[in-house]
Amino acid sequence: MSVKYFIVSVLVVAGFLFATPAEAHTVLAEKGKPKGRIIVTTHHAADEQAALLLQDFVRRISGARLAILHDGTPQKGDVAIGNGTTNYVVP
Repeated sequence: MSVKYFIVSVLVVAGFLFATPAEAHTVLAEKGKPKGRIIVTTHHAADEQAALLLQDFVRRISGARLAILHDGTPQKGDVAIGNGTTNYVVP
């Protein structure tokens, strides 16, 4: 695992957590219950680590534990982590 790739992955996750567009909101957890999932679209160690970090941050903040799926199809409310060429927008 390259340190550069790991840092980029962590920054992308941080961007998801702290960037709040004016018109789009994704609810990951509500009242301690998960409302979304984490989808890992690659098998890179940095993406796995980013998914685990996101899962831990959401659990610490809300008490909800988001499921981590590998190569699943993202649905509304999910967070996709991985190769940008395989990710797509979920309406």
